[in-house]
Amino acid sequence: MSHPHIIITAPSLDPTQNVSGVSTVVQFIIENNKEREYQHFQIGKTDKESGGAMRRLLRIWKCYGEWRLTLTGTDKEDNQDNKDNLKSKQREERKTIIHYSFPLSAPSILRDPWFMHYALKKGYKMVVHVHGGLFLTAPRIPFLLEKILKWVFSWDVPFIVLSEGEKEILQSRFGAKRVEVLPNCPDAPKGNETQSEIATIRGCATTIHEHGSLRYGASAYDNGNELREARLEPAKHPSLTLGYLGRIEPNKGMTELLEALKKCKAEGRKFKVRFAGKEQTEGEYLPKFEEALGEDFEYCGLVSGEAKREFLDSLDVFVMPTYFEGLPMSLLETMSYGVVPVVTKVGSIPTVVKDGENGLFIKVKDADSICEALKKLDDDRSLLAKMSVEARKTIQENFSATKYVERLNAIYAQA
Repeated sequence: MSHPHIIITAPSLDPTQNVSGVSTVVQFIIENNKEREYQHFQIGKTDKESGGAMRRLLRIWKCYGEWRLTLTGTDKEDNQDNKDNLKSKQREERKTIIHYSFPLSAPSILRDPWFMHYALKKGYKMVVHVHGGLFLTAPRIPFLLEKILKWVFSWDVPFIVLSEGEKEILQSRFGAKRVEVLPNCPDAPKGNETQSEIATIRGCATTIHEHGSLRYGASAYDNGNELREARLEPAKHPSLTLGYLGRIEPNKGMTELLEALKKCKAEGRKFKVRFAGKEQTEGEYLPKFEEALGEDFEYCGLVSGEAKREFLDSLDVFVMPTYFEGLPMSLLETMSYGVVPVVTKVGSIPTVVKDGENGLFIKVKDADSICEALKKLDDDRSLLAKMSVEARKTIQENFSATKYVERLNAIYAQA
């Protein structure tokens, strides 16, 4: 049986060119959904691109022209199917679907609706994948942006969100009617294979959890937990390794994190701190962390593949004092390695992190809260070890690439 061709949008999928949670999700979808043929269309600048407002407008205008050409070419292919000797059902199965990634940030709200509307005018089926953003949960939205969002969410297309809470927001705040919940899903740790492939390679017996999540045989992960627990003994591992993975910018709570680490150091606490990702503004934070922490701070740059796996495996605690969020892939990825999250209670994060069980919540824009959480884990290594096991277990039992893909394909069928 033939399947629909999917045009999926995202910034660059090259991790050396772009640090983006949207790109990580899209890369995961393309690699795991083998039943669909995907065509990536790049929307959004790379991290190395710069320029003023006029240059950005010219870049968007050029991208819009390429978008129109892409859809026109695909439309001709679909029309050719109509002329060929394909049965009606076969033609419908091969019809192109647009999978549009839509973070609710100001630049995206001002740009993306016109791309999406053009596709709808051309008669394309569409699924809109909402990826968090400031204006999903902001108490106030500028008048123009709110009008645009209400217009977009009035469309008769499926909208994908990351949690039931986000679904309620779209329905009550913007009047959206067709909203589907599909939480992000990380790949299993220790390799590029899908979760089921890893289980097969390791020879682990697997069962399907009652909620549809893939569970691993005990041997592979029990060993991992034992190794991590041993590493968290103060005598063998005196300094905890804290980590951050993602875009390094003010909205991620970098100012408060820097202040908290300075305070911890002044109180005699010794942590090793490792960052991976990209500064939004070069030189805004990294030199300050290096100056404040000295040799205890390491910037690992952009990581992918084996370098990323080694980075994740080196961490004890993942610190993310973000101001707003959807369901960050960096959170799910670190937890899958047994790294304990210290995070703010924003967006869809509370659907995964349970305070005191598999992580700790901190207050937004509160350096003292960060410092207290880190000291708590440093002082109580048995609690840290327990949370590490629970963090890994949360991902094992509730996130499955296989089930994610099945659910996504069901949403495509509703487009």
